[in-house]
This record gives sequence, C-alpha cells and structure tokens, in this order.
Amino acid sequence: MSTRIRLQEAFKFALSIVLTYWLGLWMDWDLVKYGPEAIVLISLSTSGASINKAMMRVIGTSVACVVAIILIQWFSQARWSMMFALAGYLVFTSYFLQTSRYPYAWYVAAFVPISIWTNTYGTFDNTFHFAIFRLLETVSGVFIYSLVSVLLWPQTAGEQFYRKGGEYLEQLCHLVKLNQNELRGGLKSGEATIALRKLDVLSAQLQVTLGAALTDTMLVREYKHDWECALATLRTLTDSMGLWQSTNEMYQRLYPKQRQPELEQAMQVIEARCTRIGELWRSRQLPSEVLPSDDVLLLQKLALELPPLGAITNVERGLLINRIEQLRQLDQQSYNLLLLMRVLTGLDSSAVLPAAIKHLALEQPPRWDSVRLLKSLVPAIAFIIGFLFWVFPSTPPPTGQTIAKISAIFGLMTVLGANVRYVWLIYATAGLLVVAPIYFIVMPWLDSGAALLTMIFLLSFTFGYLGQRWPMLKTSVMLLFVMSTAISNNQSYSFVAWISGEFLMVIAGIIINVVMMFMVSIRPERLMSRYIHDFFYTCSEIPSGFINITTRKQRQEGLLRKLRGTLAKLRKVERTLDYSRLPENERERVNHLLDSIESIAARLRVVNTLAERFTANGSVAPLGSELPRRLQQLFERWAKITTVTRIAEEERDAVKAIYYELEERLDAYNKFPENPSYNERMASDMTALIGGVRGLLDAMDGMEKSIRNIHWTEWTKARI
Repeated sequence: MSTRIRLQEAFKFALSIVLTYWLGLWMDWDLVKYGPEAIVLISLSTSGASINKAMMRVIGTSVACVVAIILIQWFSQARWSMMFALAGYLVFTSYFLQTSRYPYAWYVAAFVPISIWTNTYGTFDNTFHFAIFRLLETVSGVFIYSLVSVLLWPQTAGEQFYRKGGEYLEQLCHLVKLNQNELRGGLKSGEATIALRKLDVLSAQLQVTLGAALTDTMLVREYKHDWECALATLRTLTDSMGLWQSTNEMYQRLYPKQRQPELEQAMQVIEARCTRIGELWRSRQLPSEVLPSDDVLLLQKLALELPPLGAITNVERGLLINRIEQLRQLDQQSYNLLLLMRVLTGLDSSAVLPAAIKHLALEQPPRWDSVRLLKSLVPAIAFIIGFLFWVFPSTPPPTGQTIAKISAIFGLMTVLGANVRYVWLIYATAGLLVVAPIYFIVMPWLDSGAALLTMIFLLSFTFGYLGQRWPMLKTSVMLLFVMSTAISNNQSYSFVAWISGEFLMVIAGIIINVVMMFMVSIRPERLMSRYIHDFFYTCSEIPSGFINITTRKQRQEGLLRKLRGTLAKLRKVERTLDYSRLPENERERVNHLLDSIESIAARLRVVNTLAERFTANGSVAPLGSELPRRLQQLFERWAKITTVTRIAEEERDAVKAIYYELEERLDAYNKFPENPSYNERMASDMTALIGGVRGLLDAMDGMEKSIRNIHWTEWTKARI
C-alpha cells in the first residue's frame, strides 16, 4: 500500500470518528462512544470488506439487544440464574460462531447482551433505553464510515481481487514449470511442495477478497456466479496439480531414466493456458490492456494416449495410465477455466460453457463436533470466573461486573482463533502510555467542542496511518481511547474509574490465561494429534468399501469428504502452533507430516475411483478381501499414533505379498488375450488399479517415515 493511500485511509478514518462524535454530541445522545467503537472495529483496507463487517455488526447488535432485553426481563432479580443464562448463551453462540460464514455477527451477538447487562446493573428499568441507544449509536457510526469510505477515494476490493488472482496464477504457473523441470530429469528441490502450500494460503485470501468485491465492485457482482465458478474450478485445478505432482515424483523415483516427451509437451500447453488465464484475470482491472486473441491453439483438447511401450512391468504401465488420466483432468480443468475467463472478459460471449463448470457447494461441517463444544466452553468458563471474582470479594472494585464482560470477550477472541496470551497486556500498556496522558492532561484543557474534535481528529489520523502497518496498534489505542474516555456533553474525569478499568482488564487477562492453561485438550498441539487420529481412523474405514464398492458408493464419498475436511483443519491448526514451545517438532517436520497425509488422502481417492470404475465394468471385487483388510489394520494402527509409532515388518511384508499376488493375477489374465472371457478394457482398468495401489503403498511408506520424525510425546505431555 502506497503512502498516498495510507494517508487517504487515515483521513477517512479520522473524519468518520470526528463526524460520529459531532453527531452524538450535537444530538446529546447518552452513549456517544458506541458509534466510534463500531468504526474502530469495522474499518478495513477496502470499502467492500468494511461494509460487509459493518452489516454483520449491525445484525449482531440488533439480535443481541433483543436477547439482552429478554434475559434481563426474565432473570434480573436472580443473580445466579442470570449468570447461568448468560453463560449458556455464550456456549450456544460460540459453538455456531466456529462454522458460520458470518462469524463476526455471531461474535457481536455473543458479547453485546453481557455488555448491556453490565452497564444496566442496578438500573434494569433502563435496559430498553440503553439497548436502543446502543443500537442507534452503532448504526450511526456504521452509516457514517460506510458513506465516507464509498465517497472519498474508495478502495474497492475488486482491484485487490484481480491482483490476488494474478498472484495465484503466477504461483500456479511456477508450480507447473517445476513439474516440467522434474519431467526433464531436473533436480527435486522441494520447491513444488512449498508452492502448493503458498497456493493453499492464497486460495483462502482469494475467497475472502471475492466476498468483499461482491459488495463494492459492480462489475464483479454482475458476474457473481461466474467468478464463484472460476474460484471453484481454480481450486480443483490446483488439487489435481498436487495429485499429478505426487504421482510424478513417485514415478521419477522408481523409474528415473524413463522419459515421455508427450507428457512434457502436454505440461507446456497447460502452462501456456495458466499464463493466458492469468493475463485475462488481471486484465479485468484494466480492461483496455486485455490482449485480444482467439486462443485457437490453447482451446484445442490434448490428445493424450498411452504411448507405444516395450516390455515393461504392470506397475509401470499402471502408473503411466494414472499419469495420463490425471493429465486429462488437468487438460479439462484448465480448458474450462480458460473458456470461462474468455467469457468474463468479453472475448467469447457466445461460447457455451461445459456442464462441468458449475458452482461447487461449500463443504458443510458436521453438526456435532466435540472440539467445537470444548472451544465454546472457554468464554462461558471465563465469564463465570469473572462473575465469581466480582461477587465474592467483600470489597469488590467499582463496576466489578465489568470483569466478567471483559473475560467473556477475551474468551470469544480465542474462539475466533486469536492468541490472547498478551492481548490484555497490549491493551493495558496502550491505555497507560497513550490514553492516560490524553485523558488526564490534554482533555481537561480543551474546554471547547472544536478543540476537542480537532484533538480527536489528530489522534485518529495518527493511529489510523500507523494502523495500516500495525493494525493491533490502531485497534488497541483507539478502542481504549473511545471506551475509557466516554466523551459526552457531561464530561467527567475520574481517576478511580480509569485505574479500576485498567485493573479489571489485567485481571480478565489473567483469568483467560488461567482458563486456557487448564483447557489442555484444545491446545493446537493436542488438536493436531486428535485430527491426525481422526484422519487415520477415517482412512481405515475406506478400504472396507473396496470389497463391494458399488453398494457403498455414497458412504465412500462421505468418507472422502470427511478426509478433505480433516486436512483443512490440520492446515489451519498448524498455522497456530507455537514452535518455540515445541523445539523437538520444528515447522519443517510438521509440514512434511502434513504433506504425507495429503498424499495418502489423494492416493486413497485415486484408488477408490479406479476400484469403482473396475467394479462397474467387471462386476467383481478387484482387490479381493485380504488386501483391504490389511490396509484397514495398518491405518487403525496409525490411528493409535500416541502409543504405536511404526508398522511391524511382518505386517508390511504381508501387504506386499498380497500386492504381488495381485500382479501375478493380472499377468496370468494377460497371457491369454485370445480367451473369449478376455476383456481388454478390464485388463487396462486392472493395470491402472495396480498402479494406483502401488502409489498408495508408496505414500504409506513415506507416511511411516514422517511419523517416525515426529516426537509425539512432546505434543501430548502436560505443560503450564
């Protein structure tokens, strides 16, 4: 972000804060601070992102005001009933916050009822008045900031979306080039794996940016469905690229001297398509720079057939068939995406999009998840401890019920994924070093409204500018300033109230840290172990479906979807690991383990697809019953990862023996092609299936090495 844009964004932020204060003071509203508070929390880098967050804040506040009025009406005369009612409400909202597409709305809806209860304690007759004015102030702040953001130097998310898409496709082209280099016998440096991890991060950013662009960029909103299709197709293309890379690495390792020029040429075409797709994607930002072309050569489907081969093993033939099948998928997906981008840029508006281009529904998480329930208990437990800390001391601090509110807010932040270990200290330090001098020294000198608003503008502009680089600095200082100064027409200055607020924040920080210290089961390293166990347990259920796959098709698809969901959880948890506390398991080891897990999931998906195809053509179970049973046993052993860290040699030999019997069966079948029962398609499918099983066994060997590199006891031992 350039200096000019940072200055513009800081000016818009400061102007919005001042206008909201001016409106509240001019109208003599009771709760002026809640308008600026909303602005501090919804101000983001683009208009679309800010408006989306603003809408969620208004919706969450509206729901929360209704809930607060109802709960206070029911339980205002019963202290303990109120405590349990609010704690139960926190559990409910925290549980659904973790899977909602609108988590910020749930977050606001969770803490605002507690805030209303805190501020109206002892004067519950004013609950309705307080709730309505809080909602009014929030709406006014949101409206003013949204208006200023749109009218003055709007920073639309559309430009960011086009730029992020270009970055994604540049990285994808880089990944394709790395795989081409490996096809030519180049060195394997591990760059391809790193590129895949970067694409995973960029994909999440691109999805979020699209949501903001749909709000503030009409050109994106007009083609909403097409852009969603483009993202879904791009994600599928990347997944297929990862599967191709995994299979290709194994083939190059087993047969390093084998070269297939046809495959190299196919990868060159796919790279050229990705490059062209990137040009068209970026051209939406500057339509005049779109390079007109009919793309005739790039829109031709690749003729991918098994090349003439000499005497090779069934394993090599099967791996070649799988590679070609995966190249066909890359060919189809890159063709679909190129055609869609030509339609979006107006180069081919008459094109008929293939049926394969369709919006892919988001994976819905399961309704019940014990980990989500444990996380949702954190805000409720913190709230109850804060509540008890206020109730039981014989001389509680002034407005002591605030400690329960702040503890609950810190707990909700942990549910959102924030690390609150030092947040309380940051807020307390910001209040002491920045807000306190302004509150006790500067503000008492400013007896006129114009001078006060000028000071607010300068403060907001300064930290709005610094916040472009350090968002936490802007949020902590401005939020503390807005809430602790409580500017109004009846301004008062209380040292006791201010210092008690700082004290309550420190106590709330200690409470949430104590709660997190004892909530051992939701620590990232414990969640890693738990999700890895769930992954292998799901893997153990899949081989049983190979025996009669046609009757278990729906079940198999459900298990494969569950694997994808677990992989996403693992990557998300990995980003929250504190490696400084886990010296034996450095980042490279953990990422290698996750790469092996992703390889296992991809190979299982391939084997399942090939087994399904073979069964449909041959009406027999292709793998028999012994091999699936053995695979199931091995995955079950890995599921007990904390106690068993390797596969016994005899177990591995038993699996290999069954696999070799499978190869011999195919050899015997191919010896008599003149037999009337011989089916060339069945022989080809069986060969491909053997290649897929060989790939799965190879991935399992790599998995075992990754497992041995992890110190599992370090993840499971107790820590304070």
